[in-house]
Amino acid sequence: MSTKDKKSNSVSYYDVLMVSSGASDSDIRKAYYKLAKRFHPDANPQERRLSELRFRLINEAYAHLKTKEKRMRYNQILKQNKNRKVPKAGNDNINPNKKGVFEIIGELFGLGKNGQSEQTQGS
Repeated sequence: MSTKDKKSNSVSYYDVLMVSSGASDSDIRKAYYKLAKRFHPDANPQERRLSELRFRLINEAYAHLKTKEKRMRYNQILKQNKNRKVPKAGNDNINPNKKGVFEIIGELFGLGKNGQSEQTQGS
């Protein structure tokens, strides 16, 4: 079972370690050691930089999934992100209550939500 979000093409730590979200501690540990050995930079000198990046991601995934408590916290984060609305274009923050860049610029120039000036909207 993959936890890949089809709409945003995001990848979870479960996907990185190639395990299901219901995997046991033992399964996660085995997957980690297998991938860490395969992608260790010393084992791939011809692609050292790429191996370093992969190895770092594998270690990060394992750090978040290695214990049941950490997995529970990570699963909560996944659940919260799944339920979160996607921010509007130009909104460089995650908080939907804060204004985005385009909204602030619109207010500075007296533009409404549809790009017309507020004076012509009421006409």
